[in-house]
Amino acid sequence: RRTFWVDQPKLVRSPDRFLRIDPLGRACVSIRVKSVLGEDVYIGDVMRSPISDLWHKSIVLNFLRSRRIKHPYLGDVVDIANIHELKEVHNGN
Repeated sequence: RRTFWVDQPKLVRSPDRFLRIDPLGRACVSIRVKSVLGEDVYIGDVMRSPISDLWHKSIVLNFLRSRRIKHPYLGDVVDIANIHELKEVHNGN
C-alpha cells in the first residue's frame, strides 16, 4: 500500500480514452502533465483543427501512448516523472 501512495502522484492515465478541452478550446490529455510540459501540454485547438486530427496526429499524445505502463491499481498509466524528454520531442529537437 505504501508504494501506491508514493508512486501515485507521478502517474496519469494513458491518453487512449480521454481528451480534455478547456473553455478556450485548447485540448490536452491531462492537466497534471502541465507540471512537466508547462504550456506545451496543449496539443491543439478544437476550434481550428478537427478533434480526430488532434487525437491521432498529436506528437505529444503518441509519445505518451508509447510510454504507457500497466499499474496494478490504476491500469494503463504514464509516469510523468519519466517524460522529461517529451519537451525536446514536442519542440522538434
